[in-house]
Amino acid sequence: MTQGIILHHADPWGGHKYLPVPGDYDGDGKSDLAVYNYGTGYWSIHDALTSRIILNHAGPWGGADYTPVPGDYDGDGKADLAVYNFVTGYWYIYSLTKGILLYHAGPWGGDYCFPVPGDYDGDGKSDLAVYNFLTGYWYIYSLTKGILLYHAGPWGGEENYMPVPGDYDGDGKSDLAVYSYDGYWSIYSLTKGIILYHAGPWGGLGHGQEYMPVPGDYDGDGKCDLAVYNFIDGYWYIHDALTSRIILYHAGPWGGPGWMPVAFWPGIG
Repeated sequence: MTQGIILHHADPWGGHKYLPVPGDYDGDGKSDLAVYNYGTGYWSIHDALTSRIILNHAGPWGGADYTPVPGDYDGDGKADLAVYNFVTGYWYIYSLTKGILLYHAGPWGGDYCFPVPGDYDGDGKSDLAVYNFLTGYWYIYSLTKGILLYHAGPWGGEENYMPVPGDYDGDGKSDLAVYSYDGYWSIYSLTKGIILYHAGPWGGLGHGQEYMPVPGDYDGDGKCDLAVYNFIDGYWYIHDALTSRIILYHAGPWGGPGWMPVAFWPGIG
């Protein structure tokens, strides 16, 4: 948070029908500018600082009915191209160094299930995970260990909760976390139990303000912070989940109408 502007109004990379899917695709320890075309399934990846093109219109890997879920599924320190089919619950993962890791694998998910990949067992690899937004149940599958959770919960549920998994306690494992549309957060560690329950409000909808959760490690302490972005006025609010320390409050504007916070993609975790 101390360097200031890195890019401002940089040359277009993406556009209509593209979703931002930032991640470290080349293993240099820095996130790259990456976009996924949800109409064609093509991927384009660009190094933000060196302007080196890593991929340009590569694929197709995905397409209609697929959502991008990139992550490091093989533990090589590089983000993989990955997509999840909302209709069938099948997963497809492609490593830029090893080729196809999974093809038509599953089903793990399906109707009413939202993909929430993350490293839930701390082995350095992203797991296949889904959250049922009607029931609040979680399902997590490790590519090396098998089923980690099946029909676990409920933790969340109904239409007023959004899954926001991340490592909130700094133990190297993703936690089950949900954000309610009234601004409350609930976080559950698979090893420690409840970390937060209905804590807040931090964000929410009301009084003409509309917020989107964008959790991430903003202060570099190895723990995910509670963060929200106001997509009406472009202001940011960041709060340390464990110490209650405010990192940012009404900071900005950085964004606004027509802007999407890229911390929300890919998802989360």
